[in-house]
Amino acid sequence: MVYYHILKNAFLVLLQYPSSILTTILSYILRGVFLLVFWNVVNSNVDSNLNLISYFLISNGISDLLMIHNTSIGRELRKSIQRGEINQVLIRPVNIPLYFTFYTIGKLSIKLLVSLIGIIIGMLMIQDITIQGFIIFILFMLIAVALT
Repeated sequence: MVYYHILKNAFLVLLQYPSSILTTILSYILRGVFLLVFWNVVNSNVDSNLNLISYFLISNGISDLLMIHNTSIGRELRKSIQRGEINQVLIRPVNIPLYFTFYTIGKLSIKLLVSLIGIIIGMLMIQDITIQGFIIFILFMLIAVALT
């Protein structure tokens, strides 16, 4: 329950900056639009372009959900040590890695939510997806999240 409050507080801090939320959403939309325009110029086959766009949405969503390109947890730990704020965390009865993990998830919650929406849209764009394939995808995503 303590970690939920950590995540919630980090999310509430994020809500204080609506321009940051807007830029996160716009960056995803602009990347998708530029990719669509690029592939329409390069390739006139609409079906293969939709497959490329769905691949883009799913791969970017997965990398954001797993925080592959983002080392925010280590960055937050380093910043709290440099600022002397680590003492406030150390006196709490919490697991330090879990504290920074949930704090980072709360800070990046809008980005993670947009990534999840991108994965769902990408999955819907695939014409020949089966229920078994979708269930296997969800299982592998849960395993990947648990391993990271």
